[in-house]
Formats: sequence, C-alpha cells, structure tokens
Amino acid sequence: PPPIRYQTPGEGYVKSMFISQTPEYALSPCSLPDSFGEKGGGTGSGKTDKSAVFRPDRDMYVLKRKNNARRRYAVSFSCLAKIASADTACLLRWKYLLKGLLEQATENDPVTESPLVIGLAESGIIPSAFFHQLLREKSCPAFWICSTRRPAGGIPFTESHSHGPDHMLPVPGFCPTELCFAEDEITTGKTLLRLSIRLCRLLHVKKIRIFAFSDHRTRADRKVFLKEMESENIRFSTHILTERDEQNHIPPDMASEEEPQESVSDNHSRESLFPKAEKRTAKPYWEKQWLFPAQRPGLSACSNIRIPVPEKRKGTLLALGEAVDMGFYIAGNSPETELRHITLSPWEIDGKYIFSRMEIASRYYIYNYHTLRPPLFILSDPTDLPAAEQAAQQLRDKGFPVEVLN
Repeated sequence: PPPIRYQTPGEGYVKSMFISQTPEYALSPCSLPDSFGEKGGGTGSGKTDKSAVFRPDRDMYVLKRKNNARRRYAVSFSCLAKIASADTACLLRWKYLLKGLLEQATENDPVTESPLVIGLAESGIIPSAFFHQLLREKSCPAFWICSTRRPAGGIPFTESHSHGPDHMLPVPGFCPTELCFAEDEITTGKTLLRLSIRLCRLLHVKKIRIFAFSDHRTRADRKVFLKEMESENIRFSTHILTERDEQNHIPPDMASEEEPQESVSDNHSRESLFPKAEKRTAKPYWEKQWLFPAQRPGLSACSNIRIPVPEKRKGTLLALGEAVDMGFYIAGNSPETELRHITLSPWEIDGKYIFSRMEIASRYYIYNYHTLRPPLFILSDPTDLPAAEQAAQQLRDKGFPVEVLN
C-alpha cells in the first residue's frame, strides 16, 4: 500500500515511518521511504537524506542522576521520548541515522543468515527495535529479544551501576549466527562484556556487532574489552553514532565507582535453557502480566511484530515502563500521536533539560509533563496497571484529560 502522508509544522510533508497492511496492525518489517526533506516526498535515490543528521544540541541530553552513587551523570536521547515527546518525524529521522550506521557496519561485512538483535531494558528497547526493523527490511530473518526487570524466565544478569540492576534475558530457543547489541550508550562496557561472553558460550556464537548512540568507555575499558573478546576467540565490531568530539561536554565520571567484577561462568546447562517443546505446555504465570505476550521481546525471541493499534487520535501516548516497545510501534503508525515514555530513570530537575518531574508509585517518572500535548492516553501492561491508574489521576489533578488504554 502507498505510504501515509501527513503534515508536521515546520517539517513539510514527510512519509509515515510505518505502513500497515490493515488499519488495525503495525507490521514489521515495514517499508522505509527513500528519503525525506523539508519539501517532502521521496527522491527515489535510495540514499539517506542530508537532513537526517545527529544534532547534539537537540538530540542528546546530559542529565544528573538522582540518588545513584555509582553513576552521577547520564545521557538520554530524543528518540527515547523521556525528556520530550517523539513524533513520527523524529522517529523517522533517527531511523535514517541508524540506517546509515548499519550500512557502514555491513558494507564490507554483510549480515549473516540468522542474526539476533539484543536490547537491554529500558533504554535499549527503542534502539534495538530500530535495528530489528532495519534488518528485517533488508530481507534478513532477524530475531529480537530485550532484557526485562520483571519476573520472567531466561538468563539472569546484573547491571551493577543501574538504578534497576537485576535483569532477565529471554533465551532465543535457537543458535543465531551473530549477535547484534543495540544500546543508547556504553558506559564502562563491563555489563556488555560479561553478557556477550556468556551468550557466546551458551549459543555457540563467535561473532558480535555492537551498535550504540554514544560510547563513554575509557581507553583502559576498551583494552580490557578487546583482550577478553580475543581470549574467547570472538570476532566483534563496535559502531557508534556520535563522534567523540560531540561527546566532549559529557562529564568524564559517567561511572564514578569501579563496578564489582562478576564471573561469566554459566550456571545453567544447555539442556535447561533449551527445554523440549513438549515440556512447555503450560504458559508461565508471568505471561499473564504482559499484553500480547507472543509479540514481546522481553519474553521470547520475536521476528515479525504485530501489535494492535488503537484508533488514530490526536494527542500523546504515554508508554509506561517496558510497554514502550508497544508504544514505539503504535506511535510510528499513528502520525498524529506523539510518544512519551513514563520511565524508571531517576534524574534531577536541572533547569536546562528537565523543568518539571512527576513521580509515580515511588518508582516511575514523567519529565517535563507541562509540555505534554493533550489528550493523553496511557499504555501499560497488566503488571503496571496500578501505576498507570495513579499516573492518570495525578495528571488529571494537573488538568489533563487522560484515558488509560486496555
């Protein structure tokens, strides 16, 4: 079907990021228009438009962590929709940026037949969603998984400097030909290193690509990473969106304390991680706490994503926590809907990027809520429904019209 066209103030006509075969579904893989520009329309050239450039002054935010001795500073990015809402034009521009990064990474090293894209919750969900889509659009049968901080089955690991250190990563159920990590930032690289080695041992993989928006590792961190990968005979490459000079304004102490070392030894046998199909007849109880569990990378390896899209409405879709993967697809298929993430990330009001903060259920945050475009629609999984209801009430108290989707 032809791409949807819509008007965005100051942007001219741009094509929709996602294209549906039917109105009720946002599908992946999806068509990516050749280019977009100020005067709109595809050029048919197949090249990325020059307007799709990374702009540190508007795309990257340097933030102060709240109550985190291990990590005083953090960064966030405009496509993550935590500081400001992201509309379809914003997401499409980021998609072009990452398409260029993927093309550079695969120009002399083509993607193998069965890659597995991996993102770490929460901030790695949207970056990994982008790369999964881009690989699928190249007719590559890529699968996608994300870690979760919720009760689930899989491989446990710890991100020691995080506000939510305990993760669970779904077991893909097959042995991929390569791993593609997609992250917003690499801080010290220790978590990524431990997890990479562990997965390569379990899945018998010897090739890894790492994609990130920014990389804050020291020279010593990089040497350790290289040495450990070489000792495991793992071939890896790292591809960073931002140049080092674009990160000069970021404080050097992104991780102010040394992280404790963890063993990468496996506590699970391959037989326990890959059970026979006939032994998995009953659904685990935690699947009831997720909407559309078969389509969620936090529970299992996903290929062709199909998320039902609510009727198209003007306003802002607030995706709570790990429901941001659904929010990403819904907002991308709804040109008049902006995406905002209700996040676990605890940051301080700094008067530069964050001017207002709403705390919900003592764990979630809405930043710059005064900039939300009404009406508001809150999307959450059943496990987070109490927090969604509380967020709705707090926003109503501020005068916003709010609806909790179910």
